Amino acid sequence: MSGKSALYFAIAVAIAFGTGCTGVSNVNEAPAVARNDVRAGELGLEPPTLRSLAVEWLIEGDDNHNAKVLLDYRESGASAWKEGLPLVRLHREQVLPEMNLPAALAGFDYTAPNMFTGSVFDLEPGKSYELRVTMSDPDGVRGTAQRTLTATTRPVPQPSANGNVYHVYPIGWTGPKQQPAFDGLLRAYNTWSEHADWNHVYNPRVQPGDTVLVHAGVYKGDRMEYGSYTTTGPGGNLAAPGYGIPFDGMYLLYGKGTSERPITIKAAGDGEVWFDGADNHELFNVMATEYHIFDGINIRNTDIAFRAGLKRIAGAKGLVIRNSRIESVGSAVITDYEGSRDFYIADNTIVGRLPVDVLKRWQGDNGPDLLSFRAIELYGPGHVVEFNRIERFHDGITLATYGDPDTFPERTYPGNLASLGLDPRYVRGPSSVDFMNNDIFNIEDICIEPDGGGRNIRVLRNRCFNGASTAIRSQPSFAGPHYIIRNVIYNARGTAMSSSADGSGMIFYNNTSISGSATGGRGANTHSRNNLFIGFNADGTFQTFSTFTSYSLSDYNGFSYATTSATPFSHTAPAAGVLASYVLTELVTRTFPNLAAYQTATGQEAHSRMVGMEVFMSATLPSTPMGRLYAVDSVNLQLKPGSAAVDAGVRLPNVTDNAAGIAPDLGAYEVGTAPPQYGPRR
Repeated sequence: MSGKSALYFAIAVAIAFGTGCTGVSNVNEAPAVARNDVRAGELGLEPPTLRSLAVEWLIEGDDNHNAKVLLDYRESGASAWKEGLPLVRLHREQVLPEMNLPAALAGFDYTAPNMFTGSVFDLEPGKSYELRVTMSDPDGVRGTAQRTLTATTRPVPQPSANGNVYHVYPIGWTGPKQQPAFDGLLRAYNTWSEHADWNHVYNPRVQPGDTVLVHAGVYKGDRMEYGSYTTTGPGGNLAAPGYGIPFDGMYLLYGKGTSERPITIKAAGDGEVWFDGADNHELFNVMATEYHIFDGINIRNTDIAFRAGLKRIAGAKGLVIRNSRIESVGSAVITDYEGSRDFYIADNTIVGRLPVDVLKRWQGDNGPDLLSFRAIELYGPGHVVEFNRIERFHDGITLATYGDPDTFPERTYPGNLASLGLDPRYVRGPSSVDFMNNDIFNIEDICIEPDGGGRNIRVLRNRCFNGASTAIRSQPSFAGPHYIIRNVIYNARGTAMSSSADGSGMIFYNNTSISGSATGGRGANTHSRNNLFIGFNADGTFQTFSTFTSYSLSDYNGFSYATTSATPFSHTAPAAGVLASYVLTELVTRTFPNLAAYQTATGQEAHSRMVGMEVFMSATLPSTPMGRLYAVDSVNLQLKPGSAAVDAGVRLPNVTDNAAGIAPDLGAYEVGTAPPQYGPRR
């Protein structure tokens, strides 16, 4: 085991089984006697991603919820520290059984631990950083109040430079062939492949570090063909067009690479490479693979392009899919196995089967509900999905709606790792995941939906144009934080962003949204700052703030609404003086005719303001009738200098560091700063 792997193992085991969690059956129980001072417990790291690091610090006490933990970071070897966002306080927030079902029948029944956790983002890949955490509490701190950890971000995955190279050609190739050459991918990847009874006899030829170069052409096998007995055997020329694929047309791959020496399947660079599924169900099954890179491999005409995991059965590790076009599919990548980890999905164009010229709802409009389902659906830790273009799906990018996570160390049932056969070095729950700089267009339900996500889910700088429902939603979020930062939303017909199924830990910072309404749903420990929420619904509540916790806070936002409702603002929370309540009948709901009345009565939004469309350089409200699609260049959502949204925010370290005025601006775009790259970097 390498030094880095050994460190990763030690940290994972310490978090999962360390002394801070020894009383795991009681970690979620409220103390019998209140204790307001705080005891610093076990501190550890979550799995790193390319651009983010996260820490978790278990505590005891602080029952009055006034402890704080500051986070500073710097590249190893640097002298100056940079300030990060303070860690988020988790305080036994509950994710309730949905639909008021008993726990035995419910998919969700989870209580968060007593802890602090949080992320540093926008780091450099493959670099070492120091993270310094400092705990304080007016009632006193027991234990070491300041500690420093060292962590390394993952590098961008690269092919190995010194493995074997195999060449794949389509049937009918007439030019010269580089050797060793094979007809079809399976015959290069495995020692051979046959259509008939012996289809799964042959073992992988590829070994860690090997590269399979796929030359230009369309690889569309005849999966109905049986035998191909006209061939001369392994190494012979194939007379029939089957490519050795089985009856279901599925490429079953199960080779094992390593992070340092992955197995690479890459376009050779002499023209486009297309794998056509001929309308089969599943094209590439990679559930048993480790550290595979697919680069420039285009896919079409299949229900599932990459099956990468099944719940409690198996899942891939270190899967890379990049620089590819995946079109006319039901889903591009799916795994809901909690042991799947460290995927990197980047710079792809992914196109579903929904109509190209109209925004379609999944209920009530003409046609089947699910022409295409979820473009990307993941589960497990350490995934990165960035710089992709996604369009014409039911959902864009999601985390699987899995139910209670199996592998969180605070789960109360014993033996959960062993019963699933999961390796504690690799499994850290559905946490530490990045969705960044994706361009999402024409979605019939949700653009980004980190449903089953655990702690430290980062949804940063994505663009969502034309969504028939809520743009960004978690249902539920397990404890959080789910960081929703600097996303741009236009023509989302429902709510801009929300927590559903009674999740917790949603963090909404510096987003720009032009949608039907602002925020909605119900959850706990929700925080909102520096957003622009522009609504165009003609009726109904515009801003719904519903929370189980009195420490959910919203402020420094800009609002504009078109509703004719007499009460556009709604607030539901525990009664005055109650820290948290998860009994629905104990919550107090109040409605308000305007922002000023809402501010006065609740204390929320004290520094927020009403704004209008004039804050943007050039933008109009979407039309009320459903169906129209708006091009991304039809509006300019950068702020107009001197408008009411400029210098109207509050400083948020690691979020508003580029603010140039007397205060940060509202929304995703700071005046004078160019918009980020959305979609593929080519």
